[in-house]
Amino acid sequence: MIAFQLKNPAFCTRLAEACAHIGRIAVSFETLTALQEFLRFNSVAVIILECDHQEEECFEAVRAMRAELRTATTPIIWIGTPPQQVGQDQALLPDVVLPPGELEGRIEAELQRLLRGSTEIDFAMPSPERQGPTRILLIDDSLTYRMMLNKALTAAGYEVTLAATGEAGLDAAFQSSFSAVMVDNMLPGIQGAAVIRRLRAEAATRRTPCLLLTASEDPNNELEALEAGADTFVRKDEAVETILLRLAAVLRTSSEPSAFQFAPVSSRRVLLAGKQVPQLLALRELLLADGIVVVEESSVETIYARAVRDPLDAIVLALSHAETVGLCTRLKESARSAKMRVLVLESAEDAASLGQHDQQAAALQAGADDFVPLSMPARNLRARLETQLRRKYMEDENRALHDYVLRQQVDAEMQRKLAAERFVHARELQSAKEAVEKEAREAEAARLQLEKVMEALPQIVLMATGDGTLLSYNRRWTQYVGEAPSSNTLEMWRRVMPPEDAERYLAARAHGLQATRGFTGEFRLRGADGQYRWFYIQAIPMLNPAQMQEGEQPFAARWLATCTDIHDRKLAEEALRRTEKLAATGRLAASIAHEINNPLEAVTNLLFLVEHATASQPEVREYVISAQQQLGRVSEISKKTLAFYRESKNPAPVDIAGLIEETRDVYAARLRQKKMPFEVDIRTHKKPVGLSGELRQVVSNMIANAIDASPDGSTISVRVHESRNWGTGRKGIRILVCDRGPGIPANLRADLFKPFVTTKGQNGTGLGLWVAHSIAARHEGELRFWTSDRAPKTGTCFSFFLPWDGKVTTSDDSIGEMMKQIGSELLHKEV
Repeated sequence: MIAFQLKNPAFCTRLAEACAHIGRIAVSFETLTALQEFLRFNSVAVIILECDHQEEECFEAVRAMRAELRTATTPIIWIGTPPQQVGQDQALLPDVVLPPGELEGRIEAELQRLLRGSTEIDFAMPSPERQGPTRILLIDDSLTYRMMLNKALTAAGYEVTLAATGEAGLDAAFQSSFSAVMVDNMLPGIQGAAVIRRLRAEAATRRTPCLLLTASEDPNNELEALEAGADTFVRKDEAVETILLRLAAVLRTSSEPSAFQFAPVSSRRVLLAGKQVPQLLALRELLLADGIVVVEESSVETIYARAVRDPLDAIVLALSHAETVGLCTRLKESARSAKMRVLVLESAEDAASLGQHDQQAAALQAGADDFVPLSMPARNLRARLETQLRRKYMEDENRALHDYVLRQQVDAEMQRKLAAERFVHARELQSAKEAVEKEAREAEAARLQLEKVMEALPQIVLMATGDGTLLSYNRRWTQYVGEAPSSNTLEMWRRVMPPEDAERYLAARAHGLQATRGFTGEFRLRGADGQYRWFYIQAIPMLNPAQMQEGEQPFAARWLATCTDIHDRKLAEEALRRTEKLAATGRLAASIAHEINNPLEAVTNLLFLVEHATASQPEVREYVISAQQQLGRVSEISKKTLAFYRESKNPAPVDIAGLIEETRDVYAARLRQKKMPFEVDIRTHKKPVGLSGELRQVVSNMIANAIDASPDGSTISVRVHESRNWGTGRKGIRILVCDRGPGIPANLRADLFKPFVTTKGQNGTGLGLWVAHSIAARHEGELRFWTSDRAPKTGTCFSFFLPWDGKVTTSDDSIGEMMKQIGSELLHKEV
């Protein structure tokens, strides 16, 4: 619907023609007052004002419209000279300014541009007069097959629209209404499955039947098609008659009309703003492949101007921390951009001064909807963005439903009041009675229409009074629960919910009643078969508009609750968690292999020394004792692996100087072989609390890596001193191990602490630093490094910081604890 206030009859005629040409209803008003009164209770897609001789009145009307929630984001066309009173408040600018002389040539194009992306809902029930012919959208890149199938469909009485690409097909589907969509799976650009997912994501096309065509022999194609949302799967080599029968069957099952008629929409629009970091570039390609329109801006001012001017669904910001916080605040304060979803990428340039946690807290407090670290892959970033978009779509639909139900209530109240006034002021009793009966019939019709809307929704819908008395519900409740609900909603929820869920629901309801802003939550409901399923319950208050205008304490006259079945989604999430557990088991196996390899290597070296020893008997005895100790470590790790190792190790003070001395003794032969001086500078003998075995592993790994990286004859330096972690302010002990090796390549530095990343090629497993980094984190410590690969000053220095007040997060060492759990599970399964 398009509302306009025009005094020039020629303008009115031209505008009515333009609206009819693009399929929109035009409503005309003679005065601004009449237009504003209409907008108080009705939503429109575009507002048009003639302002040549009444600029001041039009400007005040625009200000009032921007202040109202219903019209805050509605596009406004200003016919006349540009307004002069805007000043610094750019949000009060109309979306389009048209001089009267340009109305003829531009009005239709401007209306179509502003209507793109609109999700205005027409709540009128579909009637036979409004339904057109059976229209089919056919998307196929093969000209031969497209023409052949077009001929068959036309001969069968269908009206066919053709598209050669997925992008063109989506544009056609969003701009017009079709009875069904037939799409080829293999298309240039967007694939057929992606096209179907986009159609299912939009309210206007969600119920449109989709048939996926394919010429592939792969049996998995049918599964992929159905998972994407296709209604049926058709092979291209089937007979044309069979394809037509499939189409007719799908159309029969979807013949029931939707409760709502949605206006055409365009592709979803996402603004990628700021610096061209790799994540944004990769995200741009993924979004384009999904058929999402991507726009880009670089400066803060152009980003803000685009956000308040164009209809956008989400913004991804890659700016400095200060620019991000300021822009988020401005976006959320403006009514034109407040409902857009904002995702913030971590600022690399501010990482040194601000940690990830501080950046995230500031961004979310400023109004961002999500914060994404730089290390997150582009596909995960896309998944985060899709989650925000899905929530926005659901909130838009719920808000529209809430507005509609509220309007129905207000209309019913107005009709009842009007009936009472007619009854009081009627001169004749009979005429007054007839008037009351007429208004009663209209109120009943409105009630029946509301019930029809509720019955057409796929969710369970219930409406109750402010004190919890049930007013109405749809048949979805009895279909699931198997019985009619109690008139007391509190008792009703207690009967169908487990006790723990009922307590959570009652607590959420009490808080929602107090705040008068509704509540949501995930709860289990018992079905007719006695089984529980998870539902997402959202309760929306319908406030009394008179109280809101008079400034009184708002009171919810009615409550509307919807229950959406999310049980299958919960099962999918549980399957994902099990998959993650299996992945963790794989990483654990790699870590165990690394644990066993270290002592075996030491035993091999010691036995070699015993075999070729020419020294005295005591020295040989020391080699044998060391070999026995290392074999003991292997035996201990093996017992842990089989889950029979039950000894628990508690954190205790650890002699760091002693650990370094022991490690130097282990690698003494390699140091002598490479003629490498080993300098140790112990400046403190305080003992931090931790697990000595794990700390020995970290120290051993740092020293072994330094020996491997250093050239023969170079010096390895080890220093132990008291220090402070300037990031957290905690005091503790710091261990530095420095070498004069070639340095760590730049392409490996960011991923150095990840598993299977190594600088040693085939000679390294890439697990040592990963394990060491995990041990440091469990001790609330920190493992970092500095490196240079620029000659002549090359080398690497690793820093291991342990706080004095640190707490170890496990009672046993990590490998023993994890393997004990997994081993117990394996033994239980075998028994």
